[in-house]
Amino acid sequence: MALAASLVILAGGEGRRMGRPKALLPVGGTTLVEWMVRRLAPTCRHLLISARDPEQLPPDLRPHLVVDRHPGAGPLAGIAAALAASPHDLVVVVACDMPRVTPALVRRLAAATAGVDAAVPRIGGRPEPACAAYRRSAAATIDEALRQGRHRVAEVLSALAVRWLEAEDPALFTNLNTPDDLAAFEGWWRAPRPRRPRPPSAGAERGREMESGAGSSTTQYQVGPVVRHNSGAKSVTTAETFRRPVGPADAAE
Repeated sequence: MALAASLVILAGGEGRRMGRPKALLPVGGTTLVEWMVRRLAPTCRHLLISARDPEQLPPDLRPHLVVDRHPGAGPLAGIAAALAASPHDLVVVVACDMPRVTPALVRRLAAATAGVDAAVPRIGGRPEPACAAYRRSAAATIDEALRQGRHRVAEVLSALAVRWLEAEDPALFTNLNTPDDLAAFEGWWRAPRPRRPRPPSAGAERGREMESGAGSSTTQYQVGPVVRHNSGAKSVTTAETFRRPVGPADAAE
């Protein structure tokens, strides 16, 4: 079932090191942005694509365009534009140069926003704000930062209630910045994938649990804290957590 959220593909980057706009890079007989839409759009009820102008997108995707209102302000401008345009309270933002992001990660990001302004992966202590989920409650803070000329997303996050996802696979956030990165990605997605094992029937699964003494209490979880910040005060980690089962959903889809 699709999430009551907008999927937002950030496609406004100029791709200087790539030598051309990243959104229009060729991937599997289509463009990178179209490949990303085909992969991730079914997870959400609404699709938006943030870019500086229509020429950055293939014609078929231009009806989904939301124009950055602050050109040159980086991902923060795209996030602000998406929050203003979305018909849903929740937006899940993914940069178009992160093609290894999976539908399962999109769903985890959305689930982690309950009761907070944003859910953001943090890999090795480094936030990934261009692959994150934001609620409309974050919009005023983001808009004010842009009005003041503050464009660093990490700085803006310090003024929001954020749930950090600490245990995600770093490979999901691999960027395409150079032609070599693109070649490596093409090799990755063309490589054969092992088939997932067929899930056992419900009866067989219950039988194994009874034999082993296992049950719902043995499910492993990964936990990330909610960090709430007050302007001018030290950050406070609350007792709230985001819990998720560790299992086959973590594999690339």
